[in-house]
Amino acid sequence: MNYISKMSVLMIMLLILGCKNPFHPEIRDYDPEPASAGTPVDLLNKLETSYNNMDIEMYESCLTGDFQFYLIASEYSEIGIDIDGDDLKDNYWFKEQEVEYHRNLFGSGSSDGKYPAPSNISLVLVIPPENIWYINDQDTFENEIVIPCDFKLSLYFDFSGSITSEGKARFIVRKVNNEWKICKWLDESNV
Repeated sequence: MNYISKMSVLMIMLLILGCKNPFHPEIRDYDPEPASAGTPVDLLNKLETSYNNMDIEMYESCLTGDFQFYLIASEYSEIGIDIDGDDLKDNYWFKEQEVEYHRNLFGSGSSDGKYPAPSNISLVLVIPPENIWYINDQDTFENEIVIPCDFKLSLYFDFSGSITSEGKARFIVRKVNNEWKICKWLDESNV
Protein backbone atom coordinates (compact mmCIF):
# COMPACT_ATOMS: atom_id res chain seq x y z
CA MET A 1 0.00 0.00 0.00
CA ASN A 2 1.38 3.36 -0.96
CA TYR A 3 1.36 6.49 1.16
CA ILE A 4 -1.82 7.95 -0.41
CA SER A 5 -3.72 4.69 0.09
CA LYS A 6 -2.66 4.56 3.74
CA MET A 7 -3.81 8.16 4.26
CA SER A 8 -7.14 7.38 2.58
CA VAL A 9 -7.70 4.41 4.90
CA LEU A 10 -6.81 6.57 7.91
CA MET A 11 -9.23 9.33 6.79
CA ILE A 12 -12.04 6.79 6.30
CA MET A 13 -11.39 5.35 9.78
CA LEU A 14 -11.52 8.82 11.30
CA LEU A 15 -14.79 9.54 9.51
CA ILE A 16 -16.27 6.25 10.73
CA LEU A 17 -15.20 6.97 14.29
CA GLY A 18 -16.58 10.49 14.07
CA CYS A 19 -14.70 13.01 16.13
CA LYS A 20 -13.45 10.49 18.66
CA ASN A 21 -9.74 9.93 18.79
CA PRO A 22 -9.09 6.20 19.34
CA PHE A 23 -5.71 6.98 20.87
CA HIS A 24 -7.12 9.35 23.48
CA PRO A 25 -9.88 7.69 25.50
CA GLU A 26 -12.81 9.74 26.71
CA ILE A 27 -12.19 11.45 30.05
CA ARG A 28 -14.87 10.51 32.53
CA ASP A 29 -15.96 12.61 35.45
CA TYR A 30 -14.54 11.07 38.60
CA ASP A 31 -15.98 11.71 42.01
CA PRO A 32 -13.30 10.65 44.50
CA GLU A 33 -15.67 11.13 47.44
CA PRO A 34 -17.58 7.99 48.32
CA ALA A 35 -21.28 8.83 48.29
CA SER A 36 -22.03 7.19 51.61
CA ALA A 37 -20.75 4.78 54.18
CA GLY A 38 -23.43 2.14 53.71
CA THR A 39 -21.07 -0.60 54.89
CA PRO A 40 -18.07 -0.66 57.23
CA VAL A 41 -15.80 -1.20 54.21
CA ASP A 42 -17.31 1.89 52.53
CA LEU A 43 -16.56 3.83 55.72
CA LEU A 44 -12.91 2.79 55.81
CA ASN A 45 -12.55 3.56 52.09
CA LYS A 46 -14.03 6.99 52.81
CA LEU A 47 -11.51 7.44 55.64
CA GLU A 48 -8.66 6.65 53.23
CA THR A 49 -10.08 9.07 50.67
CA SER A 50 -10.38 11.85 53.26
CA TYR A 51 -6.68 11.51 54.10
CA ASN A 52 -5.52 11.13 50.51
CA ASN A 53 -7.50 14.24 49.49
CA MET A 54 -6.72 16.06 52.77
CA ASP A 55 -10.46 16.75 53.07
CA ILE A 56 -11.35 17.77 56.62
CA GLU A 57 -15.12 17.80 56.07
CA MET A 58 -15.07 14.26 54.69
CA TYR A 59 -12.82 13.16 57.56
CA GLU A 60 -15.14 14.66 60.15
CA SER A 61 -18.13 12.95 58.53
CA CYS A 62 -16.48 9.57 59.24
CA LEU A 63 -16.67 10.13 63.03
CA THR A 64 -19.54 9.81 65.49
CA GLY A 65 -20.37 12.73 67.80
CA ASP A 66 -18.96 10.77 70.76
CA PHE A 67 -15.79 9.70 68.90
CA GLN A 68 -12.68 8.83 70.94
CA PHE A 69 -9.11 8.32 69.76
CA TYR A 70 -6.79 6.16 71.90
CA LEU A 71 -2.99 6.39 71.77
CA ILE A 72 -0.68 3.47 72.39
CA ALA A 73 0.75 3.50 75.91
CA SER A 74 4.27 4.42 74.78
CA GLU A 75 3.06 7.68 73.22
CA TYR A 76 0.54 9.25 75.56
CA SER A 77 3.15 10.65 77.95
CA GLU A 78 4.67 12.45 74.94
CA ILE A 79 1.68 13.56 72.87
CA GLY A 80 -1.28 12.95 75.13
CA ILE A 81 -3.32 15.84 76.45
CA ASP A 82 -5.02 16.39 79.79
CA ILE A 83 -8.65 15.68 78.93
CA ASP A 84 -10.04 15.20 82.43
CA GLY A 85 -8.28 18.14 84.14
CA ASP A 86 -6.19 16.10 86.59
CA ASP A 87 -2.84 17.55 85.38
CA LEU A 88 -1.86 14.18 83.84
CA LYS A 89 -1.69 13.45 80.13
CA ASP A 90 -4.40 11.02 79.08
CA ASN A 91 -4.18 8.32 76.43
CA TYR A 92 -7.31 9.48 74.59
CA TRP A 93 -9.08 12.50 73.19
CA PHE A 94 -12.44 13.31 71.68
CA LYS A 95 -13.81 14.36 68.30
CA GLU A 96 -13.17 18.08 68.85
CA GLN A 97 -9.44 17.54 69.40
CA GLU A 98 -9.25 14.96 66.62
CA VAL A 99 -10.79 17.31 64.07
CA GLU A 100 -8.54 20.16 65.22
CA TYR A 101 -5.43 17.97 64.84
CA HIS A 102 -6.48 16.93 61.35
CA ARG A 103 -7.33 20.49 60.37
CA ASN A 104 -3.71 21.32 61.27
CA LEU A 105 -2.37 18.21 59.54
CA PHE A 106 -4.25 18.90 56.31
CA GLY A 107 -3.85 22.67 56.27
CA SER A 108 -1.26 24.35 58.46
CA GLY A 109 1.12 21.71 59.82
CA SER A 110 2.03 20.73 63.35
CA SER A 111 0.95 23.03 66.15
CA ASP A 112 4.55 23.23 67.43
CA GLY A 113 5.74 24.55 64.05
CA LYS A 114 8.16 21.64 63.62
CA TYR A 115 6.47 20.39 60.46
CA PRO A 116 4.64 22.30 57.74
CA ALA A 117 1.46 20.87 56.24
CA PRO A 118 2.37 18.02 53.95
CA SER A 119 2.05 18.58 50.22
CA ASN A 120 0.64 15.07 49.87
CA ILE A 121 -0.66 12.32 52.14
CA SER A 122 -1.06 8.63 51.43
CA LEU A 123 -3.08 6.39 53.73
CA VAL A 124 -3.44 2.74 52.84
CA LEU A 125 -5.63 0.56 55.06
CA VAL A 126 -5.49 -3.20 54.77
CA ILE A 127 -9.09 -4.10 55.57
CA PRO A 128 -9.32 -7.73 56.65
CA PRO A 129 -12.14 -10.08 55.61
CA GLU A 130 -15.30 -9.91 57.70
CA ASN A 131 -14.55 -13.20 59.47
CA ILE A 132 -11.71 -11.35 61.27
CA TRP A 133 -14.06 -8.63 62.54
CA TYR A 134 -15.81 -9.08 65.86
CA ILE A 135 -18.60 -7.56 67.91
CA ASN A 136 -17.52 -5.04 70.55
CA ASP A 137 -18.80 -6.40 73.86
CA GLN A 138 -16.88 -3.87 75.96
CA ASP A 139 -19.36 -0.98 75.67
CA THR A 140 -23.05 -0.38 76.11
CA PHE A 141 -23.83 0.31 72.45
CA GLU A 142 -25.24 -2.62 70.54
CA ASN A 143 -23.93 -3.76 67.18
CA GLU A 144 -20.57 -2.05 67.32
CA ILE A 145 -18.06 -3.87 65.17
CA VAL A 146 -14.31 -3.97 65.76
CA ILE A 147 -12.20 -4.01 62.60
CA PRO A 148 -8.46 -4.52 63.10
CA CYS A 149 -6.50 -3.03 60.18
CA ASP A 150 -2.90 -2.77 59.18
CA PHE A 151 -2.06 0.65 57.81
CA LYS A 152 0.67 2.67 56.19
CA LEU A 153 0.52 6.44 56.49
CA SER A 154 3.00 8.58 54.57
CA LEU A 155 3.30 12.35 54.75
CA TYR A 156 5.23 13.97 51.90
CA PHE A 157 6.79 17.41 52.25
CA ASP A 158 7.91 19.53 49.31
CA PHE A 159 11.48 20.14 50.39
CA SER A 160 12.12 18.00 53.43
CA GLY A 161 11.30 14.43 52.44
CA SER A 162 8.65 12.28 54.04
CA ILE A 163 7.51 10.67 57.26
CA THR A 164 6.01 7.18 57.24
CA SER A 165 4.23 5.32 59.99
CA GLU A 166 3.12 1.71 59.74
CA GLY A 167 1.21 -0.33 62.22
CA LYS A 168 -2.14 -1.54 63.35
CA ALA A 169 -5.32 0.22 64.29
CA ARG A 170 -8.59 -1.05 65.65
CA PHE A 171 -11.63 0.79 64.39
CA ILE A 172 -14.80 0.41 66.41
CA VAL A 173 -17.67 1.33 64.11
CA ARG A 174 -21.41 1.65 64.51
CA LYS A 175 -24.33 2.52 62.30
CA VAL A 176 -25.73 6.03 62.81
CA ASN A 177 -28.72 7.11 60.69
CA ASN A 178 -28.08 4.41 58.07
CA GLU A 179 -24.37 5.22 57.72
CA TRP A 180 -21.43 3.58 59.40
CA LYS A 181 -19.17 5.84 61.46
CA ILE A 182 -16.06 5.39 63.58
CA CYS A 183 -16.81 5.73 67.29
CA LYS A 184 -13.36 4.67 68.55
CA TRP A 185 -9.96 4.49 66.93
CA LEU A 186 -7.32 2.59 68.88
CA ASP A 187 -3.80 3.24 67.63
CA GLU A 188 -1.60 0.17 67.94
CA SER A 189 1.20 1.41 65.71
CA ASN A 190 4.92 1.64 66.21
CA VAL A 191 6.06 5.03 64.97
